[in-house]
Formats: sequence, C-alpha cells, structure tokens
Amino acid sequence: MPSPKPMDSREIEARKLVLRFHYVVSQLGNVWKGSAIEFPDISATGFSPEKCIRAVQDVIAEHILKLIERRGNVPEPNIEWQKAFVKKRPEDQILSGKAPPSG
Repeated sequence: MPSPKPMDSREIEARKLVLRFHYVVSQLGNVWKGSAIEFPDISATGFSPEKCIRAVQDVIAEHILKLIERRGNVPEPNIEWQKAFVKKRPEDQILSGKAPPSG
C-alpha cells in the first residue's frame, strides 16, 4: 500500500480550522451519521462513532480547503446559530474541537 502524500500548508491549515466548527453525530440503525452545523450541506457516515467523527472532520476539512482556495479565508462559526441549535433527538451528540456548551 502506498504511503499517503504529505499535506501542504493549506491542507494543514484546513485541518486546524476544523476544530472551530461543530457537528452532530447520530446513530441510525447500525450506521452513524455526522452533519456539520455551520455547513448544513455537509455530512458523512461511519459504522462507529469514531469513524463517523473522522469522516465528518474529513469532509469539513475538504470544504474549508475549497473555501481557502476560492476566497482566501474561512468564515467564523455562526455563534448565534449555534445558540439556537436544538438537538433533534436526545441521543444526538453535538461535537467540536472544544467542549460542547453546557445546558
């Protein structure tokens, strides 16, 4: 198996920026689905919570990289939208690089 190509500086920056954004991970039968709160069109699945988290972080990083390439910057997370977000189901988990807000 070939070794993965090294990341360039933009890819490294995109990976760091992923930690600023939030996502929801929910179990749907035997599959987990993760959706980015700030980027509603972004989602990914995995057969475990860990694989789903990794997959959703990967697609967020890809989206951020495209934003950097096209616009040169990435918008700040929408704090007001995050405050208004309500979990759809009790088992949904809001995740980010930081601790989720309490309450």
